[in-house]
Amino acid sequence: MAAHRLLLRTAAALAAVTGCICLTTASAAEPTETQLVGTYQVIICRGPCSFASVKNAVVEGVFVLLADRIERSEGQKLDVGFQPVLSGGKANGCYLLRRLANRDYAGYANTRGPALTVWSQRNDGLHLALFRSTDAGYEVVLRGDTEALSGTGQSWGAGVAAPADKTVGQVIARRVGPAEIGTCGFRARRYLQVE
Repeated sequence: MAAHRLLLRTAAALAAVTGCICLTTASAAEPTETQLVGTYQVIICRGPCSFASVKNAVVEGVFVLLADRIERSEGQKLDVGFQPVLSGGKANGCYLLRRLANRDYAGYANTRGPALTVWSQRNDGLHLALFRSTDAGYEVVLRGDTEALSGTGQSWGAGVAAPADKTVGQVIARRVGPAEIGTCGFRARRYLQVE
């Protein structure tokens, strides 16, 4: 009888804990694409890092998630290197990255100057390309809320473009303001968010 009561108490306790876990998971839903629109500071690291401790950081910069897609003709004027067919459609974001001095980095995160990109929110998080060519790229998957995101980034390539360094990097980002395409170095008034 005592064993039966213990079993019932244990089952009740597990049910309570399971209920709490389910409620916590349900309330921690990923933000929608509309909620993610904005300008973010980003750091790519080789190993653990935070904005307070950037000793493992190798690349820093910004990315902007726009609410609207950029028309192909205008996209080609802004970034002649952007290839809509390779990127999965019209651009809806941009980025500007720079390699940090005296840091060893052989990845493909693009540091050539301002660039357009395509981003989307999926079940497993925010997907964002920080470089894309016919045979190589740097893809990021981030999770979090509308203020702070973290996840991974990895270079990929085929044939001669296969990256020498296939290390999965840690990527962290924090919102610094509304979606301003000018932050990436572009001048396209139509895509500036007005608040």
